[in-house]
Amino acid sequence: MRLTTVRVDGGTVAARLEGSDLIPLNHSDVGALLRSEGGLAQAATGGGEPIPLESAELATLIPDPEKIFCAGLNYRLHAEEAGLPIPDYPVLFSKYSRTLIGPNDPLVLPSNSDKVDWEAELCIVIGKDCRLAGPEEAS
Repeated sequence: MRLTTVRVDGGTVAARLEGSDLIPLNHSDVGALLRSEGGLAQAATGGGEPIPLESAELATLIPDPEKIFCAGLNYRLHAEEAGLPIPDYPVLFSKYSRTLIGPNDPLVLPSNSDKVDWEAELCIVIGKDCRLAGPEEAS
């Protein structure tokens, strides 16, 4: 199941992708859906009037995550291109929720910046309390 958060009527709503349509769900965003009791099960069926994907305005997937952890220099080519040694351990850093934007939102640069460096990102969302989970609990 593919989920997103889409802007509608001055707000946002979680939506499920079905073919080339987004099906609005009964949650303000994907984060709210994941935090709700049985949210994923509810997301799999039902929903509102389809929104054509090509006309949808995608928003920040989870606008208020509790924590954002990032891994830097997490692949060899990136470290080499930056002229940095391959780290022995993961380089971890954090981001703040106010730095998140939707995929087509304008990017506002600080006044002392004149260019943007892009990166491809992978996001893993853990939608429930999790500590010392083994492989069987990670499904």
